[in-house]
Amino acid sequence: MQHPFFWYSIPALLKEWIDLVLEHGWAYGREGTALQGKAVMNATTTGGSEAAYQKEGHNSYTIRELLIPIEQTFRLCGMTYLPPFVAHGALGMTDEEIRQHAEDYRRVVIALRDGMIDLETTMSDQRINVDLDCIIS
Repeated sequence: MQHPFFWYSIPALLKEWIDLVLEHGWAYGREGTALQGKAVMNATTTGGSEAAYQKEGHNSYTIRELLIPIEQTFRLCGMTYLPPFVAHGALGMTDEEIRQHAEDYRRVVIALRDGMIDLETTMSDQRINVDLDCIIS
C-alpha cells in the first residue's frame, strides 16, 4: 500500500478501498481466506522528520504505532503485516535523498518479490528500511 501519511493515517480514498474490497466472506470471516498468508506493507512518506515520530517527539508516536489500526485490519484477513517503508521529511528532501529512498524502495520490492527479506530480523523494526543490508540476503 503506497501512500502519503495523511493526518496520522492513510488517505480517505485508500480507506474507502479497504472498506469496499476487504469484504466479509472473501477477505475475512469463516470463508474469507483469499488473502491468508500473503504479506502486506505500507510504503509512506511523512512531511516531518523521523525524530518527530517518536515517543519523545512532536507527534508522540512512531509511524508503526500510528498504523496499528491498519495492521490489525490486515491481521484480521490472515495476512503478514510487514514493518512500513517510511521516507521521513519529504518536504525538505534533496534530489539525492529522493533518489536514495527510491533506490531503497526498489531494493525492498525486488527482495520481497524474490523472497530475499529476512522477516525474522525485520518484524520488530519500526520501519523495514532501517538497515536494508542487514535484512536482504
